[in-house]
Amino acid sequence: MPRKRTWDISHPHGYVARAKIFACAARVLSEHHKTDFTPYLFCLGHATEVALKGFLVLKGVKERTFPRNPGHDLVKGWHQAVALGAPIPPNPPQWCELVNVPHSAPYDARYPRANLLMGLPDRVIALKGIDDLVAALEAEVLK
Repeated sequence: MPRKRTWDISHPHGYVARAKIFACAARVLSEHHKTDFTPYLFCLGHATEVALKGFLVLKGVKERTFPRNPGHDLVKGWHQAVALGAPIPPNPPQWCELVNVPHSAPYDARYPRANLLMGLPDRVIALKGIDDLVAALEAEVLK
């Protein structure tokens, strides 16, 4: 039986690898978010989402359930990961809650609406937060 590649997104390692790539992109885009912050928010949100989903896959959650639960809801995904033993704070930090607003339905980070006001997380705190989240979940995947 052929071994699954570790960068395959359906494998926990693949989710973590993809999270690291999106976190890196968020870091680069953060330098330019004063002109258009939506790509930065999208990458930050997606890095968070795939890091959490990688841990969920590691713990046996089936990918086919992701469209409904947790969907793109970062707070719901965070709570699911904590319930399954993720070594992260029990409640999502403020940066995660703020990124969740445009990342989840109605997906304002993807399809911006006119006259929309959003609270943005502090750039330094959010980038450190995603780095810490990815590192903690990567350590679990690599055990």
